[in-house]
Amino acid sequence: MYHLEPHHLLLLLSVFFLIVEIFTFTFVGGAISIGFLFSGIGNYLGAGTDAQIILFIVGCAVGFFSIERIATRFFYPEEINTNSVIGSEGEIMNNRRIKVNGTEWNYKTENGRPIKAGAQAMVLSQKGSTLLVKSISKMKNN
Repeated sequence: MYHLEPHHLLLLLSVFFLIVEIFTFTFVGGAISIGFLFSGIGNYLGAGTDAQIILFIVGCAVGFFSIERIATRFFYPEEINTNSVIGSEGEIMNNRRIKVNGTEWNYKTENGRPIKAGAQAMVLSQKGSTLLVKSISKMKNN
């Protein structure tokens, strides 16, 4: 039977919080992930509990202050004015996604029913990464 060492558990927690970060986009999961990574490396190198706690805190701080800057610089270089899509028209991609001004967004409707793919819709409001839309045509002419 395989026995998990403490550094294995810390590295698994690092991976878990990295996966949490992928699905939440808040940068908190990534910072915690880096904290667990630093702590796991410290444990592997034989650092004591106090040192591992300090490494965790330092890793979280490094992650917190660097991940957002790295992400906005390399992965999301242009700023999106969140109010710029309100009033815009877009094409429904599928029952959960709409393309507005070249960017895909999640959408929902006032009545909760999806709009058919290819139909045009107008953005009424935005909450986070989800747009509230209403259908303005049956299908886009190709």
